Amino acid sequence: MAKAKSDEKRFDLKDQAVDTPLPTDYVDVEAFKNLQELYDPIAEDESDSVDDGPTIRRFMTETLYPWGYQRALVTLSRLKELCNIGLMEPEAAERFFAEIVSRNGQMGVGGAHRTTQPSLPGFAPDGQSFHQDQRFSDGKVSFMAFDLVMRNGDNIHRSPTWSEVPKQGTGHPDTARYGVHANVDGEPWHLQCFEVDGWQTWVNNGRKHPNPNFAISGQAPSPTPAPTPTSAPTHAYYPGERTLRLTSPVMQGIDIAYLQQALTRKGLKLDDDGVYGPVTVAAVKTMQGWNGLEQDGIVADKTWPVVISYNNDTVATNPNNHPLGSRVMYLTSPTMQGQDVLWLQNVIKNQKLTVSIDGVFGRQTRDRVITIQGWNKLKQDGVVGPVTLEVLKKY
Repeated sequence: MAKAKSDEKRFDLKDQAVDTPLPTDYVDVEAFKNLQELYDPIAEDESDSVDDGPTIRRFMTETLYPWGYQRALVTLSRLKELCNIGLMEPEAAERFFAEIVSRNGQMGVGGAHRTTQPSLPGFAPDGQSFHQDQRFSDGKVSFMAFDLVMRNGDNIHRSPTWSEVPKQGTGHPDTARYGVHANVDGEPWHLQCFEVDGWQTWVNNGRKHPNPNFAISGQAPSPTPAPTPTSAPTHAYYPGERTLRLTSPVMQGIDIAYLQQALTRKGLKLDDDGVYGPVTVAAVKTMQGWNGLEQDGIVADKTWPVVISYNNDTVATNPNNHPLGSRVMYLTSPTMQGQDVLWLQNVIKNQKLTVSIDGVFGRQTRDRVITIQGWNKLKQDGVVGPVTLEVLKKY
């Protein structure tokens, strides 16, 4: 299939490649064992290949990829979920998965995102690992590193060898094809974008994103996303508290993100960026048409109840449901829900961290709290008590 034509500038590998050869072909076996112990056991029930009957037949035509450090094999879509692709630097995600797909199910991922670093040999200091959330020069936060594993017959997955990966400085063709390299001495499993060569160097160079729109072999470049407003509302509006309409400057807030997520659940395609722009207005008009409402793109008294019904949620609209400061927030079962959680998620999103604005204190919200606690040298336990709350109020 011919590549799609594009007027976008294609990134030239020669411009920015970090091509310093690694000193040896040494493989740090003990470091790989530490990874196995850190992630062991990743349950075999994660595997799409161990089910029987209709399930296994459903995957017979799909390529399965190694996941974790046992024997689990999963589909590509499931692998992306397990790797927390929503928390990854988008350019890095495009490149990493292109490299893995090119190996036809022989290469997979042992580990991806980590909230904290273990104090074990072979691991970077806490806060200095690309497996952890890093703040880029534009304020966005994401991680951008994979630990690779290789399929090993019926045995547990193994470390790749240097000959199986695009080792830094060797001119491996996959560096030119997919913009990645393995750049840590002794660790052929550590995959990174080829512009990156060490955390401190990245910091010294200005915490830059990988160059966007890399010409991945066999793919057209991704379009550059349109810029979004950077100013955040001073008041956290809850769903139904105000009327939403297209204005200049555009309206922003967690109520808009809530609306966008509700429309997405009904199959309409839009980002939950909390910005009430033309795309969101068009989606609202479509939804209003489905429900026999006036298609004016204004979310007011008649439209808000429909939106809330899509989310099947009354928590967000009840201003007396756990106001801020009424309790300590933490991950529990059943999950905590309420106005205080919505406020927390709004603060998290304003720090350009990925989080669902749903008023539910789930794992994603807990992990984002841990990230912010780390920034402020607080105990990284994911618990929003008095000390963490006071820090959050300053954002």
